[in-house]
Amino acid sequence: MRNDLPLNADAPMASGQSHPHESAAAQIAGAATYIDDIVELRGTLHAAPVLSKVAHGKLLGVDTQAALALPGVHAVLLAADVPGSKVLAAFAGDEPVFAQDTVQHVGQVIGLVVADSVMLARHAARLVRPHIEPLPAILDVRAARKAQSFVLPPVTVRRGDAAQALAQAPHTLQGTLEVVVRSTFTWKARWLMHCRRSKTSG
Repeated sequence: MRNDLPLNADAPMASGQSHPHESAAAQIAGAATYIDDIVELRGTLHAAPVLSKVAHGKLLGVDTQAALALPGVHAVLLAADVPGSKVLAAFAGDEPVFAQDTVQHVGQVIGLVVADSVMLARHAARLVRPHIEPLPAILDVRAARKAQSFVLPPVTVRRGDAAQALAQAPHTLQGTLEVVVRSTFTWKARWLMHCRRSKTSG
């Protein structure tokens, strides 16, 4: 840590006092624009995901005929339809845009149904039939450790000789402690609107 940087006594403190959020004024005044406030352009299409109902399995194929037979359904997009990289830009590089050869959890996205309305897209998505051969699923920490199946590589922190310290301790206790880890996440919808203008549009 550097101690030679000059301090500005007149600069506002970053901690110890409240600071207004940059979007707070518009939100409390009801002036913030949300996706549902934007008027849909004529011809807007909506998408709904096709989700896995199996925790772990081989994805043998996807039957889209019933969904595509509905009037107003334009397409069912699967992994084969993704141009370029089929993996999301996650730092581990192990999260596909759509499930490819296997499904890894209930709710994994297998594809997207594109239709004239959001309700039609959702209805059609329920008509898509993924053919999945179930595989053994790992559902708790003990099974994951036994199978050496980790989300990220294990990290071990060591200090001193624990075995020697325990051997020299006048009293020892033995047991198991389980702690539920809850990852924080943003609980709000994510939306995307894309508009492609034609050469003849104004």
